[in-house]
Amino acid sequence: MDERTMHNHTTRRRYAVLSCVMLLALLLVCVLPVLAADTVKEQIPAKNHINIQVANSDGARFDLFHNNTYYIKFDGGGLNALHITTNPAEPFGQVTNSTSTSGSFFLSDTGGRGFDDDLILMLAVQGKVPDDFKVHINSSGYQWDPVPVLNQPPDKNDLTYVDGALNETFTASDFTYAPQAWKPAGLANYPLIEGEDMKDPANTYSLLFVDTKVGALGSNSNLSGIKDSGAAKVEYSFDNLKTKTAFNTYAYNNMSNQGQGISWTNQVSETGSSGYVVYGSESLSDFTPSNTTTLDPASRSTPAHPRNGNNSGAAPTSSPAAQHPSGLMETITGWISTLFHSLGLSGSP
Repeated sequence: MDERTMHNHTTRRRYAVLSCVMLLALLLVCVLPVLAADTVKEQIPAKNHINIQVANSDGARFDLFHNNTYYIKFDGGGLNALHITTNPAEPFGQVTNSTSTSGSFFLSDTGGRGFDDDLILMLAVQGKVPDDFKVHINSSGYQWDPVPVLNQPPDKNDLTYVDGALNETFTASDFTYAPQAWKPAGLANYPLIEGEDMKDPANTYSLLFVDTKVGALGSNSNLSGIKDSGAAKVEYSFDNLKTKTAFNTYAYNNMSNQGQGISWTNQVSETGSSGYVVYGSESLSDFTPSNTTTLDPASRSTPAHPRNGNNSGAAPTSSPAAQHPSGLMETITGWISTLFHSLGLSGSP
């Protein structure tokens, strides 16, 4: 090899090394923070005076802050007016345990003011959400423009019933918050599920909030002849549900004695509790019938598995990136090796 050829080869090697270093720096600076933002999630910071993110692809119905969040105020009780029920004729609701991966329930209001301008659904999945998890949620109910008068329900002529106001599939990547054992409420450390042992490390849940895009009308709205007694209907179907999953609901109001924001949720402790819990394939051994029980016939012959799919019963909370920290670097190394090889620089000069 003559001196000029060797010089050209050395120059090409230097440029290749410099390009690879620049590529690696770009990946480290730009790509890794984005991946970290996608995989490392935080718990809700406080029980009240916070904003919670909804996962709807078209955002929040009342997007007052222009970031698809709702303000959770909760300066009062807020546990008596809002309920989850399997029958709108029973507006005070009940606790429902189910093994059926598809079904429906209603969100109802029995409060003195008689209505809620919008309803938020919270889905709590025990432990880490599987990568192949999916849930389809369809909501139907009444919409109206909030009345700019304190505690004044809408006029019946201003109501529009909307079938499929929310009609969307959500996946593991849509879950905004890391596993925790409590939900936002007026009381501290308020449970997610009726009767749940909050000290058990297995009882932590990844949280997803979705805007149903409809409100609720109760008997105190004095509106007669309305569908489902004014309750909002929620239909769900799960794919690859392994652990226990709970539905909770929140109510947003534009003007109320509590001000503007969310100050109501379904009660899940003591008399008056209501909720809807679905047991996945690995949580059937924990299933106990409650006030209302719906059984999936296929689940009767399904063998029980350890909680969360591990022998310890502890809820796994680490992200996929945390479980396989070297995966991304191996990929980057592979890219660099391929680049060297394509330039003919993988061997000796």
